Amino acid sequence: MAVSESQIVDSWRQVAREEGLLLCPEGAATYAAWRQMVETGALDVDASTVLFNCATGLKYRLPQST
Repeated sequence: MAVSESQIVDSWRQVAREEGLLLCPEGAATYAAWRQMVETGALDVDASTVLFNCATGLKYRLPQST
């Protein structure tokens, strides 16, 4: 599944704001894909799901809002 750069940035910001977790970009991409699957009905929001964040967001600079 592919997600856009804007979906990744939106997910990055959402998780940081709501959960206090600083994801790496690839972790944010995983969350963006999960959101997309839930929104399209491919995955039930209550389904048990594991998302991996294999790096730290401290190594990356969050893009500025446009």
